[in-house]
Amino acid sequence: MTAILFKTATLFAATATLAAGTVLLTAPTAGARTTAAASNACYDGAWTYRKGAGYGVLPINGGVYRTTSRCADINIKADQATSLELCYSNPSDTRTTCKDYVTAKAGQWKVMGTNFKDGTRFWFNVAAIDTLKTGSIAA
Repeated sequence: MTAILFKTATLFAATATLAAGTVLLTAPTAGARTTAAASNACYDGAWTYRKGAGYGVLPINGGVYRTTSRCADINIKADQATSLELCYSNPSDTRTTCKDYVTAKAGQWKVMGTNFKDGTRFWFNVAAIDTLKTGSIAA
């Protein structure tokens, strides 16, 4: 039995398996993306934040962020190590859920929560109220 994997620049793949004179071709759907490509699309759409001293919530204007179709997860990349908790409410109800406080290391993407519906409202409670905090959010 011989297996051959063909890969094209458009991320389509076909596998041909030869067994007893038969050929089986399989390919992912036309819209398939690799995990790396999906992550890049998510992070490429990130927006920046700036939390001044005296504020304990992001965004600081009392609003909320909303998830988009670019990302299935809520991610943060802090410019300074930051302890924070993710809070969110789904588009279809008003209940609020907050996760435990975690530390986002400086300069590294941190997944704060996974598998959110598009339009989910979210915000962060930040432990260091008296400290300037900056970074990026992708959701």
